[in-house]
Amino acid sequence: MIFDPTTIIVTASALGVVMGCVQWLAWLHVRSEGSLAIWAATNVTFAVGLAIMATPGGASQPLFAGVNFCFLLGTGMTYLGMRAFDRDRNSRWLIALVIASAAIAAVLMMQSKSAMVRGGIFSFVTVIWMGASAWRLARVPPTGPAFSRLGVALFLSIFSALHLARLVAAVMGISAFFAAPLAEQISVTLMISVVCGVGLNYGALFMVLDRLASSDELTGLSNRRALLRRGQDLLAQATSQGRALSVLLVDLDHFKQVNDRFGHRVGDIVLETFAQVARTSLRPGDVIGRYGGEEFCFILPRARTLDAVAIAERLRVRTQERLATVAGHPTQVTVAIGLATFEPDDVPPETIDALIDAADRALYAAKDGGRNRVVAAPSPGRHRSGPPLDTTIQPSAMR
Repeated sequence: MIFDPTTIIVTASALGVVMGCVQWLAWLHVRSEGSLAIWAATNVTFAVGLAIMATPGGASQPLFAGVNFCFLLGTGMTYLGMRAFDRDRNSRWLIALVIASAAIAAVLMMQSKSAMVRGGIFSFVTVIWMGASAWRLARVPPTGPAFSRLGVALFLSIFSALHLARLVAAVMGISAFFAAPLAEQISVTLMISVVCGVGLNYGALFMVLDRLASSDELTGLSNRRALLRRGQDLLAQATSQGRALSVLLVDLDHFKQVNDRFGHRVGDIVLETFAQVARTSLRPGDVIGRYGGEEFCFILPRARTLDAVAIAERLRVRTQERLATVAGHPTQVTVAIGLATFEPDDVPPETIDALIDAADRALYAAKDGGRNRVVAAPSPGRHRSGPPLDTTIQPSAMR
């Protein structure tokens, strides 16, 4: 059964308002997720464009310019929401660029008499913002939910690819892509857009819920459950592909003294600052989580022992520099790091816990050796029957 276009447009507009209200209420409940507020405004923007389209004469100029402005502004706001989801600040210049791109494109489309040119302009702006959104989501950070991000990124990539094909057709002068469609074709296109829009909104909500369920509230890093689950998956991949995998277990030295001397608020700032340092010290694809208290765990795919030692030493040095003074207090925080590596020729450990246990023993050796150092242990799969042969990496030797 095919509904008439007006009915579908009105329904889609109502759905946009409903989804916007749902996301707005969710943001009021979880104020830390500012992306929800942006996506709520995005849905309302799309709904306004659809409402204008449904009005008598909505397809005429200049009302249709308002429709295009709302749609294109919505695509740019989608990108702003993705940035906010990744905790990146949206500057005034970027917000102004989003608004200006939608306004300029809408004016150019209104002035053009060619459907092919109008379609090309619309697709060009859409590809930029939707493609940028997909690119951001595909770059999974070491503390972000991977599955939900990649699912939404796939949808946005398909959407961008369709408009890219339309843009190429406009550039090449293939007018068949821009011929006036039949009412049935318009209805089908609108129905597909409604389904995709609802899917995108649910995907965005799922990303937020996924992060809330898998992240540490204070630092924003993965919590222990999510970390172990991801680590087990990475270990299985390393085993099947014959690649190395390393684990770092990191403890903030004398953290209790920071809380006792300067208070727990300063201690929280120390943890937050260390999380920032840790993020900038990792490679793409590495995973980090708060293991418990002042302990953190890093999982490094494709990192052999020497690679892991280099990463650990970089983290140790940066921590010593950044956490010497926190919030105006001489905290002098350093880290002790224990690491363990599964090499391709090792007997594979059954679980990621085996590597973490080996790294934990190395961590204790680092503490006993004076702290502020890196200690490497042989992986548990290499010498199952014998004692671990710890190798201490002296800080001075790595400079």
